[in-house]
Amino acid sequence: FVFRHGDDYWLSITYTSSMDGTAGYHETLLFKSHNPFDFGTYTGAENEVAARIEAHAPEYIVDPDTGQWYITTCGWPGEMFGTKIPGSVAIRELDWVEMV
Repeated sequence: FVFRHGDDYWLSITYTSSMDGTAGYHETLLFKSHNPFDFGTYTGAENEVAARIEAHAPEYIVDPDTGQWYITTCGWPGEMFGTKIPGSVAIRELDWVEMV
């Protein structure tokens, strides 16, 4: 999922692997770029990731009237992947903090 915030583009990928079991189910990696078609090559190095979010398949929404950002997350029914609330869908405010 690619979206724009400020002058940058962000690529959001939920990393899941059958080898990780439930560990990666809620791990979303964010990559940042000035070009929406080129986020570089991910080799697994920590410095290649702009941010990590504990959410499954999040979507990012901005209220055009207030400029407030929101993030969603979801999960499968049951206890299979350690969802906080099994089968839940959630939304909450997202505050952007620039790290220097």
